[in-house]
Amino acid sequence: MVKTLLIADKASYLDAVDVISGGSPYLKKISSFSELFPFIKRVTEIKSEIVARDPFEKGERKLLNLGHTFGHALEKLCGLSHGEAVSIGIALCAKLSSKLRLLPKSAEDKIIRDLESLALPHIPPVHPRELAEVMTKDKKKDGEAIQLILLEGIGKAVIYPITIDRLKGLLNDLS
Repeated sequence: MVKTLLIADKASYLDAVDVISGGSPYLKKISSFSELFPFIKRVTEIKSEIVARDPFEKGERKLLNLGHTFGHALEKLCGLSHGEAVSIGIALCAKLSSKLRLLPKSAEDKIIRDLESLALPHIPPVHPRELAEVMTKDKKKDGEAIQLILLEGIGKAVIYPITIDRLKGLLNDLS
C-alpha cells in the first residue's frame, strides 16, 4: 500500500504513514482497521487508473515496480520474503534517487524514517554492490541498460534507464 502511494499520491502517502505508525496524537487512538479503508481504496484507484492507461506495461505501469528490481535480487541472494525485499528495494531506490540528485536528501531521509516507523526492513543484508550482478539478469534489462523506477519526490516516480556499469559504480558508493 505504502509503495503505491509513494509513487503517485504524496498527500495520501503522508496520511497513511501517520495512520499506520500512529504518528499524531489523534491518530494514536485508532483501534480499527477500518481506518485503513480510505488508503486501500486510493491504492486500488491508482493501480486501476495506471493499468487502464498502460495495459501492456510499456510505460507508466512500470512505475508500480518501485523497489522490485532491487527486491528480486535480494530475494535471490538472501532468501527474503517478497515484501521484505521490496521494502529494502524502496529504501535503495530512495538512496539512489538522492545520489543521482533526482530526489532531495530530505525526502530520502523521510522515506527511510517512514519505513522504520512502519517496522519495515530498509537495510540490505548484503552490500548493495553485490546486488548488481544479480540485477544484470533482471527481465527489465535492455541490452547494457536496466530500467529502474526511481523517485523525484514523494508521490512522483520516474522510469530511469541506467547502464549496468554506471549502476555498479553507484551501488558501490551506497552505504
